[in-house]
Amino acid sequence: MPGYCLGHPDGLSSSTICFTRRHSWRRNLSGLDKGTPYDHIWDLYNKGQDNHTYIEWSSTSGEGRVKDSNRFGDDNWHCWDDGRMNVACP
Repeated sequence: MPGYCLGHPDGLSSSTICFTRRHSWRRNLSGLDKGTPYDHIWDLYNKGQDNHTYIEWSSTSGEGRVKDSNRFGDDNWHCWDDGRMNVACP
């Protein structure tokens, strides 16, 4: 199965997340309506820190948002635009 790594676009950050797809099935999102324009929705759980990281982004525009109370110190969404620059969330 293919593996993927996502790092900060500036290439300078040491924060990188890697994952391996363990299932060969494809996810069908045509019936999914979460009230967001995002077609990729992740809930990553760090058991050692008892912390969830929620990531949602659009494969079409590249825009997205992340929520991680340990990293940001709050429970707010933090958004980026199609150039992967931080922006105020709508």
